[in-house]
Amino acid sequence: MTDGQPRTREQRRADTLAKLSAPAADVWVATAAPDAGGYLVPLSLAWIDERVVLATEADSVTARNIISQGRARLGLGPTRDVVMIDAELEQVYGLDELPVDGSWCYGRSGSRPGGRSMSCRGVP
Repeated sequence: MTDGQPRTREQRRADTLAKLSAPAADVWVATAAPDAGGYLVPLSLAWIDERVVLATEADSVTARNIISQGRARLGLGPTRDVVMIDAELEQVYGLDELPVDGSWCYGRSGSRPGGRSMSCRGVP
């Protein structure tokens, strides 16, 4: 807020949903494997039907960890206003199987990941 007061929970949620709905949203994705430690990577996301959809290379450590563990922790927004989302894996798609236009997953680089898209459920 501009007056220096903290936002209400409702305003913070509305602001988060607006960030999730942005056409070029990015998120930090933290995953872990029991035998290998944690990983943190930035990925593009789409907010579709109240779900976060992530795209990454099929053979990436992040994809393997999300698939094997069934969850990830997402950090959305700048450092001083970050929103953490604990997400649970619901569905894994090949990029050609997405139920919506997948052009959002090309990110700012414009390159298409050769892999998977994952639908995750989490409460922002």
